[in-house]
Amino acid sequence: GTPESKCHRTMQIYHGLRARGYKYGTGYELATLGVLAMLPVEFEQIIQDVIDVDHFLSSQKGYGVFGPGKNQRMMHAAMLVVSDYMKEDKNLAMSSAAISSTISLIVAQEAAMCAAIAASSAAAAANSN
Repeated sequence: GTPESKCHRTMQIYHGLRARGYKYGTGYELATLGVLAMLPVEFEQIIQDVIDVDHFLSSQKGYGVFGPGKNQRMMHAAMLVVSDYMKEDKNLAMSSAAISSTISLIVAQEAAMCAAIAASSAAAAANSN
């Protein structure tokens, strides 16, 4: 499809989630919505699948109150939906680069968070002396 149609479909998924009370992140999480938009599935079905997986994840250890947060949980739910559809249809013409870039974004974000925690700990230790 055209870039415009892909953008339109991505925004349909984003606004569809918001309309159902699910606030999707607007930072690095958006890359996953772009991958979802490339699935050859009705966007209403995609939205429902993401919501269902998010409900499941919210009850799992590590995704509760002290977990990574709702935005990341929604992104992880979206990634699981993409993975599930790719397993079902081996002929999907989706680029593995799109999925790899999404995973790279998550890894970079986690590394940045670890660096921030380490810097904060070092600053706190320096101030306590």
